[in-house]
Amino acid sequence: MPLLTQFNAFITLMRPHQYSKNLFIFAPAFFGFGQYELGAVALDLCIAFCGFCLVASGIYAINDCLDAKLDALHPSKAARPIASGLISPALGYAFGIALLLIGGGGHI
Repeated sequence: MPLLTQFNAFITLMRPHQYSKNLFIFAPAFFGFGQYELGAVALDLCIAFCGFCLVASGIYAINDCLDAKLDALHPSKAARPIASGLISPALGYAFGIALLLIGGGGHI
């Protein structure tokens, strides 16, 4: 399989289109009405946002491994990287665990 196809499959597995949900991490600073100096917490918030995104992607990857056989029977889910065979379940599990560890900063 071409490297670009494999790379795209891993990006698809991560579901970056779902990351907008994690923007709520910025809500306390926005709604704190001056309790937080944005410059002082901006880096921490960005790191937390990235961590949340990576952890969510790890959960998506592991869930896709667990559901691969059922997803393969579903009209739209059959195109997912693991259900379609682009990524093996073993590699999907390893990728998911790596994302959880990286996103959790090793504190999981």
